[in-house]
Amino acid sequence: MRLILVILWTLVGTLGASLLSFYEQPEDSFVTQDQPAVLKCKIENARSGFFKCNDHWSPDSTSSRLIQIGNKQLLSLEVTIDKKKLDEYRKLSIYSNSESIPSFWCVCLGWLNDESITSRKIFEIFEWEPMSTIGLIGKSVEIRCLPPEGEPKPSIYWLKNGLIIDKSNKRIYVSHEGSLLISEVLSTDSANYSCVAENLAARRVSEPALLSVAEDKGWTEWSNWTECVSDSNCGEGVQKRFRTCQNPPTINNAIGCDGFPYQTIACYIPCPETQFETRNDQILIGHFSAQNSATDEIGYFWTEWSAWSMVCNAECLRSRTRECQLGHKLPSGKIIPINEEINIKSDKCSGPNIEYSNCTFYCEKISKPINGNIFSDFSNS
Repeated sequence: MRLILVILWTLVGTLGASLLSFYEQPEDSFVTQDQPAVLKCKIENARSGFFKCNDHWSPDSTSSRLIQIGNKQLLSLEVTIDKKKLDEYRKLSIYSNSESIPSFWCVCLGWLNDESITSRKIFEIFEWEPMSTIGLIGKSVEIRCLPPEGEPKPSIYWLKNGLIIDKSNKRIYVSHEGSLLISEVLSTDSANYSCVAENLAARRVSEPALLSVAEDKGWTEWSNWTECVSDSNCGEGVQKRFRTCQNPPTINNAIGCDGFPYQTIACYIPCPETQFETRNDQILIGHFSAQNSATDEIGYFWTEWSAWSMVCNAECLRSRTRECQLGHKLPSGKIIPINEEINIKSDKCSGPNIEYSNCTFYCEKISKPINGNIFSDFSNS
C-alpha cells in the first residue's frame, strides 16, 4: 500500500520573556490508506492551543488536555490526519501546484494570555540542487542553489568538502538567492560544494556538487579563409574561417570560450560573359536599335561606383557598389538605361559589383570586439 508522507517541521520559539516552551514537538509522520497519522505536541504553561495545517486552522480536529509531569504543567495537543483529511488539506495548500515543495505540513501553536508560541518549519526539498560544473583558472564560476522555503526564512551558507567556507575569503561569496559565486578561480578551488539552508527549525544540506578546475586554453589560431562560395556559382559569395575552443563545454553544453567559432566576409566570383538570353531583352534591344545610330553600343553595362560607405565592418573595411543595367552607351561614354524596371542581373556584367578598401586609422582604433563579439560594426563618423 502506497505511503503518503506528511512533512512537519518544528522548533521551540517564544515571543518576549514568555514562560511558554515546548516540552514535546510534532515529528514527521506517514499516512497510509488505512492508517492515519497522529501528531502530538506538549507545551509548558500554555492555556490553549491547536494545530494549523497548510495555513488553515484545525480546531475541530485538535484534542487538548492539561497534564502534570513532575512539577511541569503541560497542555497536551493531538491531531489525527487520515487519508480523507490529508486530501482536503492538500487541495487547500498554497503550494499545491509546486512540484518541488511538499504539499502538506502542520505547525503547533499555544497561548498564555497575550503571549504565544509556534513550532517552526522548513521544507526538505531544494528548489534547485547544486550541479557539478567546471571552472577555468582566472575566470569566474557560479554554482547555483535555490534553498527550500521555511519559516522563518532560512539562512544560506556553503560547505567545501564538508567544512564551512571561510567568509573572509573575498573571492567567494553567496548571492541573495543562495548561489555560490567564485571569482578568479584557483586550482585549490576544486572540491565538493554543498548548499546549506538552516533556520530555528532544522538544517537542510544539498547533495554535493563537484567543481573541477581546468586551465583556460582559449581559442586555436584562425584557419585559412575558405574559397569563395556563391549560391549561383558566380557573383556575390561568402568566405569563412574557423577556430576551435580548447576549453571543455560549460554545464549547459555551451562553448567554453568567449566569442564565436567562425567569421565571414563577402567575396565575388566573376561570371563569364553571356549573350542576351531572354526574348524580352532581345525585343528591347531591337526596338532601341531602330531609334539610335549604329555607333551606340547596346547591352548590359555597369553604372558608376557609389560613394564609399560611412560604416566600416569588423575587419575595418569600407565598401562601395555599382549596378549592372540594360542600356545603350553613347559615344561620350554615358549609359542610358533602356528599361529601369528590368531586374538588375549582375551576372550579365563582367567584374565585381562591390569593392573594399581599408578604413581610416580612427576606425582601426575603435573597431574592437565588444563582450567577445568580433562581428560588431562600428561607425568611423
